[in-house]
Amino acid sequence: MFIGNRIRELRIRRGLSQADLGKKIGTEGSVISRWETNRVSVSPKYITKIANALDTSTDYLLDGNNAPTLPDNELTSSIEHKEKRLIIKNRDIHIDLPETEESFEIIRRFFDMQANKNGSE
Repeated sequence: MFIGNRIRELRIRRGLSQADLGKKIGTEGSVISRWETNRVSVSPKYITKIANALDTSTDYLLDGNNAPTLPDNELTSSIEHKEKRLIIKNRDIHIDLPETEESFEIIRRFFDMQANKNGSE
């Protein structure tokens, strides 16, 4: 995944438009668009500004190896299939289960608990 893809993914997770992100970092939304489509390289002077605006690390933006940080109030998890395993990661938990019906039920209950927890706050 390229840096533009990571910027776009995080921007959308944060509920920001390209214009919103541009205002936060001191550029135009059209520039954000060119970065997100990887038509133009991100100038090094913007890397830290983007990371701060999207509440992530520069390491994640540049190489994607570290998980992005997430705001405390955001319920976002990644789910992936890997060699017949279900892996869920978010800022609070890491679940790695075999891909079975029981695992899907465990995951469903996890998300239900998270939704109830966030709904009561």
